[in-house]
Formats: sequence, structure tokens, C-alpha cells
Amino acid sequence: MYIQWKKSYETGHPLIDAEHRLLVMLFRKLDVAIKTRESETTISRIVQEVKQYVKFHFTSEENLMHETNYSGIEEHIALHAQLLMELNNMMGKLTLHKEFPEDILYFRLCCKK
Repeated sequence: MYIQWKKSYETGHPLIDAEHRLLVMLFRKLDVAIKTRESETTISRIVQEVKQYVKFHFTSEENLMHETNYSGIEEHIALHAQLLMELNNMMGKLTLHKEFPEDILYFRLCCKK
């Protein structure tokens, strides 16, 4: 599966779109590392990079929602918590099985509207 940014993913907010683009790049980096059979150390490092950036992005997005009095903030924060659990679960499976799940979390992380 080749992971790429699509214009349809844009939210219209420059900061959020830039962060989403970086998420795509990180997931692509992980996908390539797995497909090219990089070392377990390399894959684990990239997994940690993905997890850290996802947490940063969620915090950034939630701060923006607070600043703009976003009406659905509580639901969105709950969604972020659920997605973090799913991310941890998927990344755990990834490190155990050394393959990138077809049901890639990326699409839920930054493309769900």
C-alpha cells in the first residue's frame, strides 16, 4: 500500500493540513522501512516517532479547538483518546508481526471528517 496525501484530505486550516501531511510522510516512512526489511531497531525508532508526532498533533489540534471554541471539542477529544489506543494496539501488532496492517490507522488519524 502506497501512502500518499490527497487533496480531498485538506481541512482548510494551514497548520492542521501541514501536520496531517507530516503524518502521511511518517506513515510512508514506516511503510517503506517495513517493505525494505529495515532492522527491528530502525522500525522501532520510526514507530516511536509516529507515536510521538501523533500525540503532538492531537494536542495541537485540541489547543486550536479550545482557542476557536470548537463546538464538538469533547467528542473530538474522546475520538483522539480512542485513536491513541488503536494506534498503540496497531503498533504493538506491527512490532510483533513485522508487517504494516492494511487497515492503516493513518486514514482514521487525519482523514476522518
